[in-house]
Amino acid sequence: MANLVCSLCGSQLEDRSAPVPELLGTNSAPTSIQTEAIEKYLIGIGNEIQLLETRVQQMRAAIYELQSQQESLKAIEKEHRALLSPAQRVYPELLSEIFTFFVHSNLVENPGTHFWNIKDNFDPSCGPLLLTSICRSWRRAAIATPELWTIIRFVVRPRRRFNLMDMWIERSRDQKLTIAIVDPNDYILDFVAVATGACNQQVLRLVSSQAHRWQSASFRLPYVKECWDAFAAAKGHIQRLERLELVLSRETWRGYIPDMFSDGRLLTDLTLANCPFPISRFPVRSEGITRLWFGSRNKLPVRSLIPIDTFFEGLMGLPSLTHLEIQNPTGFAPARSPSTQVISLPNLVIFDLLQHFQPHGIAELWQALQLPNLVSLRVRFRSRRPWFHSPFLNFFIHCSELQHLTLISPSIQQEQLIEVLQLSPADGITKLNIGLPNHPESWRVLDHLASQITLPRLSTLDITLFSGFSVAIAFIHKLVEMAWSRMTKVAQGHAQLQSVSLGFEGLDGSLITQTLSLLRTTLQSWDGIRLAHKSESIILERA
Repeated sequence: MANLVCSLCGSQLEDRSAPVPELLGTNSAPTSIQTEAIEKYLIGIGNEIQLLETRVQQMRAAIYELQSQQESLKAIEKEHRALLSPAQRVYPELLSEIFTFFVHSNLVENPGTHFWNIKDNFDPSCGPLLLTSICRSWRRAAIATPELWTIIRFVVRPRRRFNLMDMWIERSRDQKLTIAIVDPNDYILDFVAVATGACNQQVLRLVSSQAHRWQSASFRLPYVKECWDAFAAAKGHIQRLERLELVLSRETWRGYIPDMFSDGRLLTDLTLANCPFPISRFPVRSEGITRLWFGSRNKLPVRSLIPIDTFFEGLMGLPSLTHLEIQNPTGFAPARSPSTQVISLPNLVIFDLLQHFQPHGIAELWQALQLPNLVSLRVRFRSRRPWFHSPFLNFFIHCSELQHLTLISPSIQQEQLIEVLQLSPADGITKLNIGLPNHPESWRVLDHLASQITLPRLSTLDITLFSGFSVAIAFIHKLVEMAWSRMTKVAQGHAQLQSVSLGFEGLDGSLITQTLSLLRTTLQSWDGIRLAHKSESIILERA
């Protein structure tokens, strides 16, 4: 039997030719001599199999060792390549700046609007704790950057211990703080008992001890004295507070009004949401407030509404007000007595009014307000109740400095809308946002806008189509004709219209697709206009 040599490893393998090949695949029984030969042959095969098994194990061990060495070298390579990364050459000061931008953009949503939402800064997946877990150098840079630790959002819920607040306060050093104390308002029935628990009280008192560093503060708590006692130390120490948001988190009100904000000399931005008491009773330095957000997030019970004349009294105490936003789904309670009160706010330049309904107090609001220097007016109603047209017109005609007008309500008739356009400041309105009612002749408003005499300074036009609106070919032709006329045929001294957008409120996607198709077909015969489709709006732009 000749030996064979493996071409890969050089091992010698015996030639295992069958001793009785003539019997293989037959039913013939071997002779005694053939049986002896077969048994001897099987012994040799078994020995060879054991030898090969041993060699396989040795090869597997060798492969595992080689793979381990490979992974080790890869790790070394990665570490050394990291030394060549541009990030290694970033100055610590620049790294701190990047970290600050990252954390603040991750934790604070809509910083320019009210009800700004602060995410959980203690979350290790998005806040400063994430940066401290990357590497030693990043951890050192993060800890050495006090701006990273200036945002604090503490949710008052049952707990036995909370050790992170001390670390946050220490690492923020003497920087100004943005704080939010939040009632989760979910499963907690006896919130007062939770808020006055030993652990929560310790944390709230620690936050209160830093009141001299508060720059922005949001309190979403019930107006129950026991919930505010932990902040008693803040009174007299909030001289750096610029922005304050108070949100009544639960309907229960026992007559308590927080009184620790009376010394806020720098306070300019105030939000009162679900407020159960008149603004005039809230102890703050009102003469410095330039921005007020007043309203509620949801429909309030009638007993919680403030009389409209009481609201007026609060406005009269805000002489420096430049931005007023009222967002009130329910509205105001009726006036306590008939009044011809006039509220003059000469510094107010921005007025936003969002109402889900047309409730009590809106007609009185238009009759009372005098805003001679108003620049931006945004009115959005969702109710289909009759529009308070005459009181609004009496208010509107005195807004001679108006430049931006938003007037969206499904209850405004096209004749009323045309009258508003006719009475608009001749050289003022540059941006117009209107809602068109579901009316077969809504194109008449477009006919009116096509005239160069109407709003000669207009550069941006946004149109909102309400639910139930039927886009007819006549409307599309009027829209394109108006846009083309004001984009290409501009009279001397008039502004050139830059864009017209169609928004769809409560309409399904099929109508948007239909409108887009009609516009594409119509625009084939009009030069100078470009069509764009963005999300739920269609835009006609000057080419």
